[in-house]
Amino acid sequence: MNVETFSVTGNTCSTGALTHGGVMTTIDHTATDHPQYPDARRRDVAEVVDLAAHRALRRLRRLVDARRRLARTVAEQRSHELDEAREMLDLQVTLESLIAEEFPDEYEELFPGWVDEDATAEHAVGAWDVACGICRTVKTDSGPPSAA
Repeated sequence: MNVETFSVTGNTCSTGALTHGGVMTTIDHTATDHPQYPDARRRDVAEVVDLAAHRALRRLRRLVDARRRLARTVAEQRSHELDEAREMLDLQVTLESLIAEEFPDEYEELFPGWVDEDATAEHAVGAWDVACGICRTVKTDSGPPSAA
Protein backbone atom coordinates (compact mmCIF):
# COMPACT_ATOMS: atom_id res chain seq x y z
CA MET A 1 0.00 0.00 0.00
CA ASN A 2 1.25 3.46 -0.83
CA VAL A 3 0.85 5.48 2.37
CA GLU A 4 2.24 8.73 1.00
CA THR A 5 -0.63 10.85 -0.27
CA PHE A 6 1.10 14.22 -0.56
CA SER A 7 4.72 15.25 -0.59
CA VAL A 8 6.72 18.43 -1.00
CA THR A 9 10.38 18.50 -1.93
CA GLY A 10 12.21 21.70 -2.71
CA ASN A 11 9.94 24.36 -4.23
CA THR A 12 7.35 22.15 -5.94
CA CYS A 13 4.94 19.56 -4.65
CA SER A 14 3.70 16.36 -6.25
CA THR A 15 0.93 18.33 -8.00
CA GLY A 16 3.50 20.70 -9.57
CA ALA A 17 2.44 23.77 -7.57
CA LEU A 18 5.09 26.14 -6.24
CA THR A 19 5.68 26.14 -2.50
CA HIS A 20 7.64 28.29 -0.09
CA GLY A 21 10.21 25.56 0.44
CA GLY A 22 10.80 22.81 2.93
CA VAL A 23 9.85 19.15 2.98
CA MET A 24 6.38 17.96 3.93
CA THR A 25 4.81 14.55 3.76
CA THR A 26 1.54 13.24 5.09
CA ILE A 27 0.23 9.73 5.44
CA ASP A 28 -3.10 8.12 4.84
CA HIS A 29 -4.52 8.34 8.38
CA THR A 30 -7.15 5.75 7.64
CA ALA A 31 -4.55 3.12 6.78
CA THR A 32 -4.59 0.34 9.35
CA ASP A 33 -1.41 -1.39 8.22
CA HIS A 34 1.02 1.49 8.58
CA PRO A 35 4.06 0.60 10.73
CA GLN A 36 3.88 3.94 12.59
CA TYR A 37 0.75 2.89 14.45
CA PRO A 38 0.76 0.16 17.12
CA ASP A 39 -2.14 -2.28 16.96
CA ALA A 40 -4.27 -0.46 19.54
CA ARG A 41 -3.79 2.87 17.77
CA ARG A 42 -4.69 1.40 14.36
CA ARG A 43 -8.23 0.71 15.52
CA ASP A 44 -8.66 4.29 16.75
CA VAL A 45 -7.25 5.89 13.60
CA ALA A 46 -9.95 4.44 11.38
CA GLU A 47 -12.81 5.66 13.61
CA VAL A 48 -14.69 8.81 12.72
CA VAL A 49 -16.16 11.01 15.43
CA ASP A 50 -19.92 11.41 15.13
CA LEU A 51 -20.19 15.18 15.25
CA ALA A 52 -23.94 15.18 15.95
CA ALA A 53 -23.47 12.87 18.94
CA HIS A 54 -20.58 15.00 20.20
CA ARG A 55 -22.68 18.16 19.95
CA ALA A 56 -25.63 16.48 21.68
CA LEU A 57 -23.40 15.35 24.55
CA ARG A 58 -21.95 18.84 24.88
CA ARG A 59 -25.46 20.32 24.92
CA LEU A 60 -26.58 17.83 27.56
CA ARG A 61 -23.60 18.68 29.76
CA ARG A 62 -24.33 22.40 29.45
CA LEU A 63 -28.02 21.95 30.24
CA VAL A 64 -27.27 19.74 33.26
CA ASP A 65 -24.69 22.24 34.51
CA ALA A 66 -27.16 25.11 34.11
CA ARG A 67 -29.79 23.05 35.93
CA ARG A 68 -27.37 22.35 38.79
CA ARG A 69 -26.53 26.05 39.23
CA LEU A 70 -30.18 27.06 38.98
CA ALA A 71 -31.26 24.42 41.52
CA ARG A 72 -28.62 25.68 43.95
CA THR A 73 -29.91 29.23 43.55
CA VAL A 74 -33.51 28.08 44.08
CA ALA A 75 -32.55 26.21 47.25
CA GLU A 76 -30.74 29.24 48.65
CA GLN A 77 -33.62 31.58 47.83
CA ARG A 78 -36.21 29.24 49.33
CA SER A 79 -34.10 28.89 52.48
CA HIS A 80 -34.22 32.66 52.87
CA GLU A 81 -37.88 33.00 51.81
CA LEU A 82 -37.03 35.32 48.94
CA ASP A 83 -39.82 36.32 46.57
CA GLU A 84 -37.72 35.38 43.52
CA ALA A 85 -37.63 31.72 44.56
CA ARG A 86 -40.93 30.88 42.85
CA GLU A 87 -39.89 32.44 39.56
CA MET A 88 -36.53 30.67 39.67
CA LEU A 89 -38.22 27.36 40.49
CA ASP A 90 -40.45 27.79 37.44
CA LEU A 91 -37.33 28.36 35.34
CA GLN A 92 -35.72 25.23 36.84
CA VAL A 93 -38.79 23.14 35.99
CA THR A 94 -38.76 24.51 32.44
CA LEU A 95 -35.10 23.57 32.08
CA GLU A 96 -35.77 20.08 33.44
CA SER A 97 -38.62 19.69 30.95
CA LEU A 98 -36.27 20.64 28.12
CA ILE A 99 -33.75 18.04 29.27
CA ALA A 100 -36.51 15.42 29.54
CA GLU A 101 -37.71 16.22 26.03
CA GLU A 102 -34.31 16.24 24.34
CA PHE A 103 -32.59 13.54 26.42
CA PRO A 104 -35.27 11.26 27.93
CA ASP A 105 -32.95 8.37 28.87
CA GLU A 106 -30.43 10.62 30.58
CA TYR A 107 -33.25 12.50 32.34
CA GLU A 108 -34.63 9.27 33.79
CA GLU A 109 -31.16 8.45 35.09
CA LEU A 110 -30.42 11.92 36.51
CA PHE A 111 -33.78 12.85 38.05
CA PRO A 112 -33.59 10.72 41.25
CA GLY A 113 -30.20 12.24 42.07
CA TRP A 114 -31.55 15.73 41.52
CA VAL A 115 -34.35 15.12 44.00
CA ASP A 116 -31.84 14.08 46.67
CA GLU A 117 -29.47 16.96 45.92
CA ASP A 118 -32.27 19.54 45.97
CA ALA A 119 -33.62 18.25 49.28
CA THR A 120 -30.24 18.51 51.00
CA ALA A 121 -29.36 21.89 49.46
CA GLU A 122 -31.97 23.81 51.45
CA HIS A 123 -31.52 24.80 55.07
CA ALA A 124 -33.90 26.00 57.75
CA VAL A 125 -35.02 29.60 57.56
CA GLY A 126 -32.93 31.68 59.95
CA ALA A 127 -30.22 29.04 60.22
CA TRP A 128 -26.75 29.76 58.91
CA ASP A 129 -25.21 27.37 56.37
CA VAL A 130 -21.64 27.77 55.21
CA ALA A 131 -22.54 26.24 51.81
CA CYS A 132 -25.25 28.86 51.20
CA GLY A 133 -24.09 31.77 49.08
CA ILE A 134 -26.74 34.08 50.55
CA CYS A 135 -25.67 33.23 54.11
CA ARG A 136 -22.05 33.95 53.27
CA THR A 137 -23.02 37.24 51.60
CA VAL A 138 -25.17 38.65 54.41
CA LYS A 139 -23.19 37.31 57.36
CA THR A 140 -22.39 40.01 59.88
CA ASP A 141 -20.15 40.14 62.91
CA SER A 142 -23.19 39.89 65.18
CA GLY A 143 -23.85 36.30 64.15
CA PRO A 144 -25.69 34.24 61.60
CA PRO A 145 -28.23 36.10 59.47
CA SER A 146 -31.94 35.73 59.80
CA ALA A 147 -34.10 35.37 56.70
CA ALA A 148 -32.56 37.80 54.22
